Amino acid sequence: AGFLSIWCLYHLANRLTQEKAVAVFAATFLATCVPALLYFRTSRYVALPILLTPILLLFYIDIFEKRKWNPIPFTVTSIIFFHTMYVEFAGLILGMLTHLFLYRKDVEPSNLKRIRIPAVITAFLCLPWLLFLPALSKKISEFYTSTSLLIDTSSLGYLKHFMGFLFQINNYIFPLILILFVFLEKFRKPFSLLVISAFFIILTASLHSIPLLQYISASIPIFFILLGWLVFYLFKGSIIQQGILVGLLVSSNIVHVIPLIPIKQILPPSSTEAPPSLYMQGIYQTFMREVEIKSIF
Repeated sequence: AGFLSIWCLYHLANRLTQEKAVAVFAATFLATCVPALLYFRTSRYVALPILLTPILLLFYIDIFEKRKWNPIPFTVTSIIFFHTMYVEFAGLILGMLTHLFLYRKDVEPSNLKRIRIPAVITAFLCLPWLLFLPALSKKISEFYTSTSLLIDTSSLGYLKHFMGFLFQINNYIFPLILILFVFLEKFRKPFSLLVISAFFIILTASLHSIPLLQYISASIPIFFILLGWLVFYLFKGSIIQQGILVGLLVSSNIVHVIPLIPIKQILPPSSTEAPPSLYMQGIYQTFMREVEIKSIF
């Protein structure tokens, strides 16, 4: 699944950007991503969204072609994805539907009508499971709450989970300082599918009791295409500069954490302040531990 994920990511990046260099960068980032490698090595379901996400996106972007769209591959992949990791699938589908709504005028009317076919079939085979999910989710939430005092079950907990995911993405996947370049005018339209999809994957994953990186593994290939695209355009025309930045991103976390170093320096030692809540103490310890320049491997 790992090798196939790299191959599918390469082809998705190449189709979206029309730049082989971007595809090579994205594939390189995935091939050297320690969390992804660990997920694939454990041979658990958490690694499959890394494979299924580029496949589903490849079948989705076919709808914008001027030829007749075949909904069968998209439908089959959707059903498999739902039964693999339904929360991440929901996020990705919400992202694609939002993107399709925004760019519906770019789709042939006949293709736009054909989207009903996978919608009906996928809903018929997947939605009945929603009858059982609330009870299951309640049991899972009760289990985590009973085993740790750090689980926040309040409404504010969803925002905390979202921010927790962003912190992990910044440290291990995509340096969020580069997100500033995503919203440049020349990047806006090509990046929209990737940015919207990643946002909804993280948003829906925030419903989990614990913000573990594995719950947003579907966003990993998306962020790597964005990262490869940015590396290419930031230093367009200079292979040496591109190679240096790719080398830094692959071998160390310096680009990821260096914006957070000043914050770490001004934070007082935990022993000098009044004892915070157990939750805040956990956040402080995690931040101080993770914000440290080190080798990726």
